[in-house]
Amino acid sequence: MNDIVENPLRLRSLNYVSFVCRSLEKSLNFYQNVLGFVRIKRPGSFDFTGACVVSLGIGIHLLQSDRPKNMPRKKEINPKDNHISFHCECMLSLEKKLNELGIKYVRAVVQEGGIEVHQLFFHDPDGLMIEMCDCNNLPVVPLVGDCLVAKNRPWPNREMDNSEDGPGPVLQRPTRFGIPKKIVTDNGSQFISSASGISVTLGNKVKLLNTPHPQSNGQAGRKQNNHDTEKAITES
Repeated sequence: MNDIVENPLRLRSLNYVSFVCRSLEKSLNFYQNVLGFVRIKRPGSFDFTGACVVSLGIGIHLLQSDRPKNMPRKKEINPKDNHISFHCECMLSLEKKLNELGIKYVRAVVQEGGIEVHQLFFHDPDGLMIEMCDCNNLPVVPLVGDCLVAKNRPWPNREMDNSEDGPGPVLQRPTRFGIPKKIVTDNGSQFISSASGISVTLGNKVKLLNTPHPQSNGQAGRKQNNHDTEKAITES
């Protein structure tokens, strides 16, 4: 399998997406009053009708169609259709709001490793699919060999999740920082099962760091602990 080159085009972030609208007025009302986007100023050099809205760091450029009557109308809500997805804090409140607004939707549930992700799908005025979900419940785990490994970036300190559900929070980090070569822990052998689980999943090595003063909470103990941790990471 070929190695994936990290960010070959040097992309920084998603700027905006653009949607052609049958009615700019109806689309603006939807994105502002349903999804909570805020309208911002468009460049004055644009010589076509449209509007820009932003929310959650995402920009949407709404463009008034030159032939609105020729635009296809979608009636069936198909979760497998092209769509954009938003994370929602409370799915019950969202469903109640959609019912109050008279917006039709369909439900779906994704199950993975004992975790359930709830989804609601509905259309904007032009039939573009919108998904709302509690997708943060599902860990993002890259496929070993198919992920972008960021070189020369520190792996952040993160307490291991030794809960019954497994090391979920730790596994969410590779998509941002890359897969670590080694995982250093000073928590002793009682945490080795979680560390080994991460090792098997990500294909890395587990290095246990023995703290010289495990019972000390004073300044000397913390300094020694930080020194050994930095040394272990450097040597890895």
